[in-house]
Amino acid sequence: MPVLDLLELINDEDAGVPHAVRAVLPLLAGVVERAVASIGHGGRIHYFGAGTSGRFGVLDAAEVPPTYGVPSGLVVSHMAGGARAMTAAVEDAEDSEAAGRREATTSVAAGDIVFGLAASGHTPYVAGALAEARALGAHTVAVTSNPNASLAELADVHLCVATGPEVVTGSTRMKAGTAQKLVLHSFSTALMVRSGRTFSNLMIDVVPTNEKLRRRVIRLLQEASGMPEPAVVEALTAADGDTKLALVMLATGLSAYAARHSLHASGGDLRATLDLARAVRRPIGPGSGYLGVDIGASGYRIVLADRSGVFAERQGETRPTIGADGLDAGSVVQQIESDLRHLRDAGIDTGVDVAAVAIAGGGFFTADSSALARDLAAALGARDVVCMSDAVAAYAGAVGLGAGAVLAAGTGAVAVASDGASAWRRVDGLGHLLGDLGSGAWIGRRALEAAAAGAAGRRPASQALAEAMRRRFGDVEHLVREIYGTAERSALLASFVPDVIAAAEDGDRLANTLLDEAADALADTLLAAARGIDGPIAAVGGLVASGSTIRARLERRLADRGMTLTPAHGSPAGGAAALALAVRDGELSQALQSQLTHHTI
Repeated sequence: MPVLDLLELINDEDAGVPHAVRAVLPLLAGVVERAVASIGHGGRIHYFGAGTSGRFGVLDAAEVPPTYGVPSGLVVSHMAGGARAMTAAVEDAEDSEAAGRREATTSVAAGDIVFGLAASGHTPYVAGALAEARALGAHTVAVTSNPNASLAELADVHLCVATGPEVVTGSTRMKAGTAQKLVLHSFSTALMVRSGRTFSNLMIDVVPTNEKLRRRVIRLLQEASGMPEPAVVEALTAADGDTKLALVMLATGLSAYAARHSLHASGGDLRATLDLARAVRRPIGPGSGYLGVDIGASGYRIVLADRSGVFAERQGETRPTIGADGLDAGSVVQQIESDLRHLRDAGIDTGVDVAAVAIAGGGFFTADSSALARDLAAALGARDVVCMSDAVAAYAGAVGLGAGAVLAAGTGAVAVASDGASAWRRVDGLGHLLGDLGSGAWIGRRALEAAAAGAAGRRPASQALAEAMRRRFGDVEHLVREIYGTAERSALLASFVPDVIAAAEDGDRLANTLLDEAADALADTLLAAARGIDGPIAAVGGLVASGSTIRARLERRLADRGMTLTPAHGSPAGGAAALALAVRDGELSQALQSQLTHHTI
């Protein structure tokens, strides 16, 4: 055939692929709906394939996280022959059913969605993966081009895209491969849209990892909000690069903090947030609101809300102290009273029915928390004031009031979990002297020990850390006086963490080892709390913030154990506000009720 005739023949055959895909869309729609529910409960998506099919699975799994801002472990690809098979044929790898079973055993969990990709419908590697995944309780989907595929017997859903014979017999990288690409990108795109990761046809959760994407995000926000570029850049900076959060700020006039809580109140649904969010100046009726307060080692945050969402927020750097006389939060109470006066002066009715106060160390100093509750009750005129540990508010803010597990890692580290009914579990959280393994204070203390080794007469462990210590604290004598002369020792230790991260990024071996050990400790803490819990797991706090190196290392360790972090819905202050509403409505579970350290009426 003349070359042009040959190309036209190939193109004519390719033109029939979309029609073949359309025939399976009703079945694919059901898979999408099931997948939305699965990831909402902490499930993951898996693609198992070999050769061309496996490569399309790798491609789709790699592109979803940066496009839609989801964790890298949410969509996972499994390729017969491993990474080597992406660029070179490893033909015999697809013949091992045992390899597919092993791969599924180590990565798939009950409730996950597992795709088996095989144009022929008979690939042993894929068969082994689907069989094991089904036995583990996953929902299995076979994507083939063969109506008589043996894989159909192992799948809950068989998506047979009947593309027919290839131009070159058996070359399934052609029409059959194109069909698999269409099925996968249609599935993952629809899944992200239904999960609230787009606004109209705009990628509001895209991660701007390079200059091209940063410019795209700015144009996107201009189009969605109608605001000029300077306003968009300012909002995006205040939102720490979070596109969706910046859009809420631009559309409502809310601050980054208030916009984040409005998103949380709407379950992350952007449209619902824009419908419900109101300007900070809008007041509520007397006594109809509720207040959340989070008092931690780095300061405090307060959130005023009603059923429509957050309408005012404040934060400050005043923090409590823990000394020989116990917990002293008097200065924080005074500052909160001052904040509320300023809000009232701005025309906002700060009358609340219920307030929930989370305080670092509150679980160990109940008598001091009781005094704090009385002081706040007088300041607020509230009917009820509930006090609790800050870990309880972190839990409610991250995963809500049902079942789940949360790691809170900043200056300290603690993990808490609940079955959503009566069980409550806490792991670590004993402070920088007795525990908080993997925390900022833990990293700082160990790094400073290494940095000060030379001054202590020992062999220097890291020249990079020693130089960083001198830049931040001066000589060792000054550091010793500062550490032992302050009541905020843990915060001072944690202040060295950015220097440790910088040293690790510059290739310092000890700094990297410390960060790896911290991630190991944090993973162990979270997994110990999450054992047997059927619900999402999350990590909150400055140490494990989105994009941080510790979070990335933590995610890798959890992925090795078949677990994925769910993005936190909101902050501890927002969680405290949600708890206040639940107290007012009498809807707290027994597990959460047991964690209220004081309840004043």
